[in-house]
Amino acid sequence: MNNAILVDQPDLEGVGNCVGQVNFTILNRFEDVRLLAIAIGAIAKLNFNDEASARIELALAEALNNVVEHAYAGVAEGAAEITVHYCLYADKSLLRVIDRGATMPPDCIARLCGPACEISEEDEPGWPPVEELPEGGFGLGLIRNCMSLVGYGASEGCNCLVMVKHFA
Repeated sequence: MNNAILVDQPDLEGVGNCVGQVNFTILNRFEDVRLLAIAIGAIAKLNFNDEASARIELALAEALNNVVEHAYAGVAEGAAEITVHYCLYADKSLLRVIDRGATMPPDCIARLCGPACEISEEDEPGWPPVEELPEGGFGLGLIRNCMSLVGYGASEGCNCLVMVKHFA
């Protein structure tokens, strides 16, 4: 299954009617990221099993960390807002992460929204063992692998990352 969609605007067409939603706004602080990811993970447990809710929590934490670290690079800690909308549908949950930071670079959009890629020793001979890989740079792949669909759009200074998780 292709788990990527490109979003030109925050609203997705054809996703159905949201039957319940919660909205959160946090500041660009890693402490707030952690708290919100845990809260959304707990909410997700109402409709998902432990593994799926943990994947939602992990993807959201990574997405929020990326906003704090990259979109708001150079912005004073606590000086910018990030909004998260969590919508429940009959067959899925949808998260929107909205910020007013720097736009995601095209190469990152391609990695997030392009064809799925999994790296293995067979595919890429010469890759070092996992324990020798650098710490950073895997977040976008992590988000893609945790969620059913991922999309990104930016317009008029507003960035919107959309993540969908279908019920099993």
